[in-house]
Amino acid sequence: MCWNALDNEPGVVRFTMTLIRHGQTINNLLQKIQGQKSDASLNWKGQVQALTIARHLNDQKFTHVYCSDTQRATQTCEIILKENERNGNLKTDGILHYYIDKRLRERYMGVLEGKPIADLKKLAKQSNHHQKLFTPDDGESPEEVARRIDSFFKFLCVEMCRESKFSEGSNRHKHALIVSHSGLLRSFLTLLGQKYGCNLPHDILDVSCKNTSRTVIEVKLTFLDDNREFLHDMSDEMFHDESVDRVAKSFENHCRFQVEASCIMLFNFDHLKFV
Repeated sequence: MCWNALDNEPGVVRFTMTLIRHGQTINNLLQKIQGQKSDASLNWKGQVQALTIARHLNDQKFTHVYCSDTQRATQTCEIILKENERNGNLKTDGILHYYIDKRLRERYMGVLEGKPIADLKKLAKQSNHHQKLFTPDDGESPEEVARRIDSFFKFLCVEMCRESKFSEGSNRHKHALIVSHSGLLRSFLTLLGQKYGCNLPHDILDVSCKNTSRTVIEVKLTFLDDNREFLHDMSDEMFHDESVDRVAKSFENHCRFQVEASCIMLFNFDHLKFV
């Protein structure tokens, strides 16, 4: 059984996810498709945006930080953490670490990588598809993106539960900062809505995810059976030596749980008024 002393509910683990899109790049400014290969760094405005959201989040206590491996995402993440460190929100070793996860990359757009967004709109229209659902040649389909972000979400649930088994008597709230990309975050939210019942706008694909906008999701995992023995058998060696997908699958097979996800804030960028 998992527990969280903060809410004192046996068999329940709660955590918060704060999702941040990276700051602006020159490709954003030129309205080009960045995907995975066109890995531009933050431009001047993007750095200011990242610093502004960092200051907006300076009172947050993040216990877990995950980031896409692109320059634009890691730069945004590092600016946020640097400002957060300055305000004293540190882990016990004095450093708030973050973890790179390739599953948080933007959707791969194949032959359209680096091309104008207008080209995507044109091809999508010709094929009678919504541009967010259209898959260009050699590109990654929406279903493939959904599978990898679902894999990440299951991994995150595993991590939160592993910590919970050691935290009986602790009141530390678990809060994950996730820095990624507009397409990936939109896919994540769509997954949470369609698979896990999170209450989201039905037109989520049409909602604009601005640079450094913030979305906050509250997650509640309710375990339906006693999983304490399995969780204690999940040693650190297993977690680090096995592939994360295998660990997540093993966890899913042994632990039956329900996911409740509540959207607290969707694509909020009020902090940009300070720019």
